[in-house]
Amino acid sequence: QWDTAHDDRISEREFFDRGGLLEWVRRHQHDLRQAQARGAAPSLAEEPERWFRHWDAAKRGRLRRGEVLRALCEAARVSSLEPKRVKRLKEGIDGIWARHAVDELLHRDRFLRAKVSEELEAIIKEVTGGSKPGSG
Repeated sequence: QWDTAHDDRISEREFFDRGGLLEWVRRHQHDLRQAQARGAAPSLAEEPERWFRHWDAAKRGRLRRGEVLRALCEAARVSSLEPKRVKRLKEGIDGIWARHAVDELLHRDRFLRAKVSEELEAIIKEVTGGSKPGSG
């Protein structure tokens, strides 16, 4: 994405260009600080209610798609630099949203009652090939 010359390296110009790697790093520093402050997520499989509360940073009792995507990326150890794997997570989330979201939000009661955590675990296993636990 940043190797605009397609020479398998990122030049100084490509690094500093508008939309370059430096810009991406700066945009994601905030996310990294938030993740460090938040700490590790409880186990999705073993503690779905605590997991939900962990990702519901605003404490509204509902999650947006982006919050669920961030949670699944962390659990599956998927970087935003892996577009194919991110796309697979998004597709799984789209299916969950079609079945369970209300007003484009996933509400805690629905999450727990419908056992959405099991569906999220299945997405994590599909993306990781079943090799990593979905604890995050």
